[in-house]
Amino acid sequence: MAFLNRNAAIQFILSQSNPPEVVLYFADDDNTYDLRLFEGIRTTKKISMFPVGLVAGSSHSSPILKDGRLVGYSDSWICKRKFPMDMAGFAINIKILAYNPDRVAMPFIPSYEEDGFLKGFNFNREDVEALAENCTKVWVWHTTTIEKSAPTFRFEQSDTNLQSLFTELQNTGLIKKSDDGPHLPQCGIDSVSLVEVVKYPFLRRSQNVLDYL
Repeated sequence: MAFLNRNAAIQFILSQSNPPEVVLYFADDDNTYDLRLFEGIRTTKKISMFPVGLVAGSSHSSPILKDGRLVGYSDSWICKRKFPMDMAGFAINIKILAYNPDRVAMPFIPSYEEDGFLKGFNFNREDVEALAENCTKVWVWHTTTIEKSAPTFRFEQSDTNLQSLFTELQNTGLIKKSDDGPHLPQCGIDSVSLVEVVKYPFLRRSQNVLDYL
């Protein structure tokens, strides 16, 4: 599984006596990238975030920003995650790994890998650097050869980045607007909670999972 490869890479980085001053980004071979994304993540001082297109059969996954400050997330699958994000939607400076060596690991919890990984770091919303023109553009997409119809959402006027991002998604054919469709999925930064272990008893088998919970 991919989480094993990622954890092995993380442990290799932490084992170096003088880790390089670089940025870590989890790239996948089934993604498509705009080169501007890599130019942007090179400047990451702590953690950077940005939208991802074509996520889990939906149109996108993105941080929500108001006046340049992180206030929430827009994702098709919130599900009690503190960080409802896609693996391709963030990059971190290696220095953060070194600051938290005992907490840095990616738990094997299907669909909770990103959430568990990011919870291992000590950062707050002021540390988040918004890329892709303040999270109004999509510079990375999950790609597939299967033809699908663009999802349809209802969207009202907003004073966040979602206003410009929604227009971007419409212009690129990733989303359609409807007055009677479901609302664009979103949640505030403090409106999600941890998954309950009693609800998922199979998670008890992993000590990493118990640490995560």
